[in-house]
Amino acid sequence: MSDTEQIKIVDIVDNEVDEQLDILKDEVFENLKKSFIKEKRLLKRFYDFCEDYNFFEYDEMGMNMEDGETALRFVNKINDKILNNIQNDLSYKFTNIKVDTFKYKVSFILEIEQYKFTIVLEVLTDSFNLEIV
Repeated sequence: MSDTEQIKIVDIVDNEVDEQLDILKDEVFENLKKSFIKEKRLLKRFYDFCEDYNFFEYDEMGMNMEDGETALRFVNKINDKILNNIQNDLSYKFTNIKVDTFKYKVSFILEIEQYKFTIVLEVLTDSFNLEIV
């Protein structure tokens, strides 16, 4: 077999792998989108508590710091609830979960088969943006 034939075979295999990966990404995206839509009530609460935390005004003496930390605990608790519901519903496993309250975002890694996907969820007032990186 010549080098050119070997390169063509490798290209064909790479294209098939890319197609399989694209199909898997599309499937994961649709599954996550549907699951996050089911959790829209909790997503709204997540947004509201992020907003409470972001616009919380501490007094000069720092006497109300506990109130601000309470809002942050609610953000994390609701985020955990949303992701646990989805993990249980879809039998997915999320790792490396990060919450950015200032941008109303959650990112995490999803491992399926031999692939790792980074998922970014941005929660908006009445909707959300979902991205697979």
